[in-house]
Amino acid sequence: MMHDTPNLDMYNEDSLNLKFLISLVQKNFKLIAIFAIIPAILTSIWALQLPNVYTAKAVLNSNDSSPQTFSQGKDGLSALANLRVGGESTKVDEAMEIIKSFKYFEDILLQNYPIEYFTGEVSWDDSTNKLTILDSQGEESDNQAAHRAFLGNNLLIGKDLDTDFTFIGITHVSPHLATSITNTIISSINELFRKRESDKSEIALNFMQEKLEGTIVPEIRGAFAEISKMHIQKLAFIESNKDYVFQVLSPAYPPNIKSGPFRSLFVLIAFALGGLFGIIFSYLRTINTD
Repeated sequence: MMHDTPNLDMYNEDSLNLKFLISLVQKNFKLIAIFAIIPAILTSIWALQLPNVYTAKAVLNSNDSSPQTFSQGKDGLSALANLRVGGESTKVDEAMEIIKSFKYFEDILLQNYPIEYFTGEVSWDDSTNKLTILDSQGEESDNQAAHRAFLGNNLLIGKDLDTDFTFIGITHVSPHLATSITNTIISSINELFRKRESDKSEIALNFMQEKLEGTIVPEIRGAFAEISKMHIQKLAFIESNKDYVFQVLSPAYPPNIKSGPFRSLFVLIAFALGGLFGIIFSYLRTINTD
């Protein structure tokens, strides 16, 4: 019977490589240390210049508490009346896309906050809670560049995969401004959808009223009257419900713990990369010397 024998040459080769690496580090320890320490020092100086940022986040639930009559009108006439049933989850997804759109940023956020809050260098004094614009670009500020900065640096939006709740947050150097912008987004989206759905229901209601007056068939008149009743109830629901899309479960508040930057992590990465380059440089120098 034959047995598989281990490849001793492979183990010897690995052992030699490990010994060579240890010997290489020992012989060039000072050089490798210089390669590691200098980037770490430069990175630490750069990281200390970065301002602290804070994230104010709200946890939201989709407001699906619609009148029971809506779920009962799933016939062809209600579809003709453009009355959607069970579309609250779709409204949440649509609302999230609207929040990320350039039109919303330009029409809502830039109407309430200076563009420099998103593009310029802004400092925040925690003792006086005062924001100071350090680099104002004035009328030359680019709205599209500000929007890109808003999406990349400020906006935090998505869904929790475990709970299916929606979260919206804003990251900024001022925790109070981050909270204010978060609350503005939630209230403005709810109001935008309320107005849009109200206008659609009023148009559909007027259409049904005209059709009701123009027909004498009792069955059709009864169907039009039922659909008109549904739209009236929907209008009443919209007017009485300010949280039309998002219902706040956990409101945003000014945090007192920073969410960034991770200065120690930056220094550690710079130290590790510098040391790695130092080992590579030492290896290449050794090979060339030999």
